Amino acid sequence: MEAWYEAVVLNAIADVYRVKWRDYPGTPLTRQRHELALMFPTAKATSAA
Repeated sequence: MEAWYEAVVLNAIADVYRVKWRDYPGTPLTRQRHELALMFPTAKATSAA
């Protein structure tokens, strides 16, 4: 079974990224770009003036 977890990018050098899990403390991980997936950002609410 596959699962995914949200991570925060700490830094990037070329195609190598250092990330940490968003909801779980622990040691940061190093991943290559092809091992990561991007999430589409949610739309921001606009205020009517």
